[in-house]
Amino acid sequence: MKSKKILLIDDSEPIHQLLEVYSKRTEYELLSARNMEEALNALREEPFDLVLLDIELEETTGFDLLPRIQKTLNQAGLPLPPVVAMSAHSGQDFILELMRAGFTGRLKKPVSRLTFEKALERYLPGS
Repeated sequence: MKSKKILLIDDSEPIHQLLEVYSKRTEYELLSARNMEEALNALREEPFDLVLLDIELEETTGFDLLPRIQKTLNQAGLPLPPVVAMSAHSGQDFILELMRAGFTGRLKKPVSRLTFEKALERYLPGS
C-alpha cells in the first residue's frame, strides 16, 4: 500500500498518463482530477500530501483555483498540503508571481521522470 497521496489537477490526458507511469515507481499514490469540480470534490473527501496543479486549465487557471482549494480545505478542517504549479512558462517574473499567489513551487512541463522524482523528494520531505 502506498503511504502518501498526491492529487494531480490537469485537463491533459497525456499528462495524467505520464505521471501515472512515473508514480508507479514511487511509494506515492497518484489520484487524478481533470477539472475544478473533480479537484474540489477529491479534496473534500480525503487529505492529500501534495497537490500538483496545472496553471492553464480549460475552465479556469491555477491562479484562480488555488484560493478555492484553500477555502475548501479550510471549510473541511483539512490542512493545506504543498501546492506545486505545473507549467511550461518560465522566467523569474513568472516564478515570483507563483510564489506571491501562494504556490509552494513549480514543476516545469514537459515533466521528465527525474524532474518528477526530484519534485517529490523536495515537496514531500521525510518520505
